[in-house]
This record gives sequence, structure tokens and C-alpha cells, in this order.
Amino acid sequence: MTPADGPLARFALELRALRDTAGFVAPSVDQIATRTGIARSTLYAALRGQRLPTRPALSALVTQWGGSETEWLTRRTETEAALQALRAEGEAAPRAAPAPPTPAASPAERPTEPETATPVKKYIVNKEVDEAVAEDMREWLRGVRLRDAESQTMLQEMGTQLQALRARAGAPTLRQLSDQIRESDFPGTVGVATLSTVFNGKQLPKWTVLRVIVEVLGGDAEQWRDTWVRIKAIRDTLL
Repeated sequence: MTPADGPLARFALELRALRDTAGFVAPSVDQIATRTGIARSTLYAALRGQRLPTRPALSALVTQWGGSETEWLTRRTETEAALQALRAEGEAAPRAAPAPPTPAASPAERPTEPETATPVKKYIVNKEVDEAVAEDMREWLRGVRLRDAESQTMLQEMGTQLQALRARAGAPTLRQLSDQIRESDFPGTVGVATLSTVFNGKQLPKWTVLRVIVEVLGGDAEQWRDTWVRIKAIRDTLL
């Protein structure tokens, strides 16, 4: 299997590369199947380029091997579109009517070296289309990666600023902060695990959650709204 075999092959090869990058600590396909309940045959089919994995199957592989689930789901959508385009092209290709039977030639009329027709033109056209689709996919993926990197940087900066606000508020523990939120007018709870991901810049919380965190820590929530809106706008383009 090589990249020249088409979008499905390229997707499978990139998935294998992710597994290889994860190194020896990466769980095996069998281990992932056991943990997630997804059939081994389904996971192996994705790595062999036999079929495009379902979203749950892809998410299971990518998250276990340290990849970005958002990025890989975007790749899957792009690969699926490329495959559909190729199928549509094949269905739209005109079919030549069968040629009428040709009377058998006498030995004297038969050419010494008969010409053999080779379907080169169709192969070349399909290859050019495939390469064009692949280039579009690479260009789109580059844009997705840049936007994802930008949003991750902004998230980390927001987490750092939240840590500074927390320090100015007397450095309450996450448990204490969670209890303070529960005692406030906030209609719900914010657990320690959620607070940890927010302060470490790993998750963009809902605006209502960020607002109550800032307010409990004595900050001005409106000063954080623009940053939250910018990050949210970027991440929405990645879905």
C-alpha cells in the first residue's frame, strides 16, 4: 500500500504513522479493542486501508495514540469527500457502446504485429484528479492545523492568566474553588477535574463556567469575554 493508491490508502498510512510516533508505549490494536469494545476487525480494517473507519473507531485509535481527535475527524471528513468525488467521477464517465462483431480476417489479411489497445488515458485522468484532490486536502489540512495550533496557544495563555488571578485571590485549592462555585448563584456545579483542565489550558469551558470562575476569584468577567469569543470562533471552524 502506497500513497499513490488513493485517499483511503493515504489515510491508513497516516494513521499507521501516528501509531509509530506514539512509540513502544502505544497500546496495541487488540488492547484498544478490549478497552473500547470496538471489534478488532474494524480497527485493523482502518489500518489496512480496507475501509474508512467510523468516527467512534477513529476516535478510539487516535486518542489512545496521542493524536488530536478534532484534527483526525477533520481528516476523515476530507477523505470521505475525496472518495465520494472519485466515485461520482467513475459513475459519470460515459460508457462506450459495444462495437459490432468484426468478421474474422483471413490469414492473409491479419497483421503481422497486432496492435494492443491500452487504457492509458483514463488512468492518467484519474491519477491527475486524485493528485488534485490530494493537494486540496493537504492545503485544507494545513489550514486546520494552523487554526488548531492558534487556538491551543490562546487556551494556554488564558490558563496562565487564570492561574495568576487565582494566585491574587489567595491561591484557593481547586476543591475550595469548586465549593465556592457551588455556594454561589451559579445554577450547577463545576468539578475539580473540569477546573483542572481549564486552569491548565486544555479545555475551553462554556462562557457561563468561565464567568463564574472569574467572578468567584474576584475578577471582572467582561474583560475575559473577548478572549473567550475569539477562541470559540476558531474552534468552531475545526468541527
